[in-house]
Amino acid sequence: FSPMVILPWLARYFAPHQVIILGSIIGIAGVTWAIVDQRHIAMLASMVGIGLAWALTYGAGSVSLAMATQSTKGKLLRGVGELFPALGLAIGALFAGPAIQHFGWSGINSIALLSLAIIILGVLVIKMKTRNQN
Repeated sequence: FSPMVILPWLARYFAPHQVIILGSIIGIAGVTWAIVDQRHIAMLASMVGIGLAWALTYGAGSVSLAMATQSTKGKLLRGVGELFPALGLAIGALFAGPAIQHFGWSGINSIALLSLAIIILGVLVIKMKTRNQN
């Protein structure tokens, strides 16, 4: 959660979709390093990159949701939206060991890389669609 401390500063200079893309790029850099280099420092970079990516994308996504909804619906959507990260954390906690054993560290990082790429593509598609509607 500590990278979320810089979100107010980032919000002054960047739109939420830009923060999501920045966080995803940081995560991609970390996991790419871990895929090509098996040293301990690369593994640490992977975890730090994914941590930063999670904090920035989660925080900026929450800001986007709050900005896009009416105050009465925003609370409901925020509560429902919290279900998915919590569910992901619970599933991850249960399956982390077996997943690493089955896929290996590079496999897990490849899955993370694919997930971050999907996030970037999703943000870009949504941004292009909203730009075309205006």
